[in-house]
Amino acid sequence: DYHETFREYLRTKLQLFQHLNTSKRKPGIPKQMVLNNDDENISLFAEEVADRTWTFALQENADIRPEKIQFFSDHTEFFLRAPNFESEMSVRIVGRHNLENLMTAMAVAKATNISLDDAKRAVSKFVSIPGRLESIDMGQDFAAIVDFSYKPSALKAVLSALRPITSGRIITVWGGAGGRTASNWGEAAQIIAELADEFILTTDDPYKDDPKKIAQHARQYVGREEGDRFFEIEDRYEAIRYALYTAQKGDTVLIAGRGHEQTQTIGKQTIPFDDRVIAREILGGVTE
Repeated sequence: DYHETFREYLRTKLQLFQHLNTSKRKPGIPKQMVLNNDDENISLFAEEVADRTWTFALQENADIRPEKIQFFSDHTEFFLRAPNFESEMSVRIVGRHNLENLMTAMAVAKATNISLDDAKRAVSKFVSIPGRLESIDMGQDFAAIVDFSYKPSALKAVLSALRPITSGRIITVWGGAGGRTASNWGEAAQIIAELADEFILTTDDPYKDDPKKIAQHARQYVGREEGDRFFEIEDRYEAIRYALYTAQKGDTVLIAGRGHEQTQTIGKQTIPFDDRVIAREILGGVTE
């Protein structure tokens, strides 16, 4: 949305690393880079000059890397290997992309002389970021997850993270947010249709955009007919209720797009609406 092309995004990101050469050197503080060895564009960044480069990765060899990774619906277990540090770890984060974020943080800790023992203790206390793969547990026999993902790349990451920890179906509730490009709505809908078993198209925050037009555009990219693992329910409350009432043991219901947000704006009207509160309310009725 902001950079228009990935090439422009890379160019902008590279400028941050190029500042290493032009920034004023502070006495006794080395200029360092932290890079992802799994990134196919790493060679562009590795060309920049630094006193020390730290690498992390989930697949490739790197300074900081997790081994024996096991993903679960509410935590991740792995063996962390780093310079002068090896340890088994269990963290309350879910998904490959979040583990990658954690490796970034551990690499930054190493670069700034923070003890990885201290970092491990800090991470062990971490619970979750509100609305980011937040589990809603009311005693049901399926998983209910609320996540902020609304962009295509974020939806792909989240759905890919949920697949290996879901024994049943992935049921996704999502709607296009207003103020975005039409291509964003279409690409997001296409990714959900490809990676989720059932897709419930609904309303997000349309703002000044017509929610029917957003849905109409998104629908063109689904590739399924209404009723064929695809349902369109404009009212978001009803869409969430349908997903939760039809979920079965082993399924995962992903309520995507709004995460921690507590209001919904349709036109000029803003109403209280928190996906997490709604899910708990509905699940309370399901499990009674």
